Amino acid sequence: AHFLLGNIERAAGNTDLAIASFESTVKFSLETEFKPDVLRVALNNLGAIFLNKKKNYAQAIHALEEGMKIAPNNYALNANLGEAYAKVKEWKKAIKHYKRARKTKEDANLLNNLAIAIYEKNVKLGGKSRGDQVLKKVRTLYEQVVALEPSHYSGHLNIGKICYRDK
Repeated sequence: AHFLLGNIERAAGNTDLAIASFESTVKFSLETEFKPDVLRVALNNLGAIFLNKKKNYAQAIHALEEGMKIAPNNYALNANLGEAYAKVKEWKKAIKHYKRARKTKEDANLLNNLAIAIYEKNVKLGGKSRGDQVLKKVRTLYEQVVALEPSHYSGHLNIGKICYRDK
């Protein structure tokens, strides 16, 4: 019941009520009859709300990491966790989860985020010159983005930026 109410509240834009309902789902799932699928989805939904609506990245990471204990290869958990780690600039962890998600499903937005994370990780480790060393790999990912989704704006934009740099 709490799970369904959480989905209804989330769809209605009632973020705080949705959080409360999903938290109740987690609590009751752990205290009563353990239902891993419901718990996994509730934790993913909590993580997504904290990530996208509340911008509370620590809470998002916590909820999503808990979900990973149940379903470490789940696409949604890994993609959302990659995004959460990217928001706090933990690029190595973001890359790890984007790559895990990619094993399950090829998705243009996921590949776009993976390319950004690879570049940013290298810039963090060694500045722009280190970032430039991975541009070929990053460009290949952006080309895969536009192959999957020909109208993907960021994919085209980032290919253009790389081509401009090469001149």
